[in-house]
Amino acid sequence: MGVNLAQANYYLGDRALMNLAQGGGWASQRPGISGWQPFAAGQLDGLGNVTSLLTSETANIPLVPPEGVFGTSPTRVRCTWAGTGTLTAGGALSGLTRAANSLEFDWTPAGGPKTLAVWITISRTDVADPVRQLDCREKTASATARFSPAFLAS
Repeated sequence: MGVNLAQANYYLGDRALMNLAQGGGWASQRPGISGWQPFAAGQLDGLGNVTSLLTSETANIPLVPPEGVFGTSPTRVRCTWAGTGTLTAGGALSGLTRAANSLEFDWTPAGGPKTLAVWITISRTDVADPVRQLDCREKTASATARFSPAFLAS
């Protein structure tokens, strides 16, 4: 018996994977250029990780909303990564805290069927040790779980 797994998309609100960062690719943001743009091929490795940034360029990745944000209470999210760089979170959040290779925040609840967006931004990465293995999930979730329990139960 198998399972049908649709591609993860940050904008659909259907979550299959525990890692909230597995729903969209990295996008470039630069002064003087409107919106988020695709990265040049040479700035990403074979796994889609950002290996370098141009002067004043940032990298943004939208997160897939966790199930809890459709309610009325905030959802605490923890992001971890390997490599050397400076990361922050943006969008509908509060209570942002940082530690070595991790950050946490409260995702603002939507209180309805349409969620509020949250994304992670890299403003600096080390070419010799780039940011990689970004993993964002509910703080209380298993660090090793691959699939959302709600998805598996459906």
